[in-house]
Amino acid sequence: MMGWRKLLPLRLAPGIALTIVLALLAVQVATALLLYALSPSEIQVFGGRWLAERVAESAREVLLKPASQRAQALASVSVDQSVTIELRDEFQTAEVEAPERGRSAWLAGLIRRGLADAAVPEASWKVDVTIHPPHRPWFAAPRPQFVSPAGAGRRWDVGIPARFTIAVRAPDGGWLVFAAAEPWATVRHIIFIAGWLALTALVIGGLSWLAARRVMRPLEAMAGAADRMATMRDPANLPEQGPPELQAIARRINDMQANLKRFVDDRTQMIAAISHDLRTPLTRLRLRAEFVEEQAERQKLLEDIAQMEAIVSQTVEFARQDAITETAVRLDLASLLVSLCDDQADVGHAAYYTGPDHCPIRGQPVALQRAFANLIENAIAYGNEAHVTLEERPGAIVVAIADRGPGIPEAQLEAVFRPFYRLEGSRNRATGGTGLGLSIARSILRAHGGDIVLSNSGHGLIATATLPHAGGALLPEATKPAS
Repeated sequence: MMGWRKLLPLRLAPGIALTIVLALLAVQVATALLLYALSPSEIQVFGGRWLAERVAESAREVLLKPASQRAQALASVSVDQSVTIELRDEFQTAEVEAPERGRSAWLAGLIRRGLADAAVPEASWKVDVTIHPPHRPWFAAPRPQFVSPAGAGRRWDVGIPARFTIAVRAPDGGWLVFAAAEPWATVRHIIFIAGWLALTALVIGGLSWLAARRVMRPLEAMAGAADRMATMRDPANLPEQGPPELQAIARRINDMQANLKRFVDDRTQMIAAISHDLRTPLTRLRLRAEFVEEQAERQKLLEDIAQMEAIVSQTVEFARQDAITETAVRLDLASLLVSLCDDQADVGHAAYYTGPDHCPIRGQPVALQRAFANLIENAIAYGNEAHVTLEERPGAIVVAIADRGPGIPEAQLEAVFRPFYRLEGSRNRATGGTGLGLSIARSILRAHGGDIVLSNSGHGLIATATLPHAGGALLPEATKPAS
């Protein structure tokens, strides 16, 4: 089953066109075979008496002349356009099959009588007749069942199918051979049928391809709109064209995109408003905390306020990932990763880079820097070191950040990407951040057409980030801000 699937086109348009062409060709072939099987009249049948007269007349015209003049005489004789005539020095008599012996002997006798006259008696001629059975064994050529005119009267005749060989030997030696083949068996007829089928396949295939492409264009536009919405959150209205069904789908997709964009914009505005409203009371709390006389209590209050401010700031920043205004440019991902590792090493952290010296991609440099900085900082905070590896693979660029920490339970490898999700229950910044670092990193990578997955290596946690090999090829030159 899988073998047949590999032979079929994977894309829809060629599949539709090929299906239509194969179906119509199958119908044509079946129809041709059916007509071939049920139409014995398609096999040409000669009247036996007429054929005997024409063969005898042609043989006398050629064979009664001197041997040196027979070739010239042969050019002026003809029996039928489907019958070939040639001179031979020798002829091998064939074995006549039982069903045809009667007709063969009868036809040979008529020819001998037509050849004989007072100058050359019948015994001087030798006639060999072989009637070949048709290619279709179920076809039976007509027996004496029709009447052909002969002079002023009518007489019974015998049908001779056009698959025969008649050889006539001259009294002084030399053979004149008459041969006919069933028209269906001729190469010319087979070539005609094959050419007709090929022409039909070409015309139907071209029309089917155009029809399939007409259906596929709106579907491809829908796929592109879905990709754009998934990666850049920037909806593009689909043209409502094509068949009515596709127009209805495009209309629904446009409505869905508008509703999703409206929902994201409303969420962003709501969080921005909450942030604005929270910062004023937080500022007042900070001022009041400064008047607390007990130093230890004052320090705790200030730390709590700082943590609340950090949560509000990161929440707003996470929400605004849907409204990125940064321009996509060509950048060197390898240099970016080396710079991030050097920054960590400068403050005494263990951060290492392994990979090529250069890896040009297209992307948003600030966003990518933030995404990989979050991953490296997480590896250092929870695993004591960050070993960054860059590898170029066919179709993708893979960046792996490994640490030496305890890892994460398998059941929570995906859950940690949820906003505000933390492995420990406290909100103490000494034991963990706000729970947004991985969410922001994944949002940025997915906006570039990539993704992030986590896995345990046995020696720590590995965060594997992938980007398209073109380096964010889904990004345009400059993304538009969400309005």
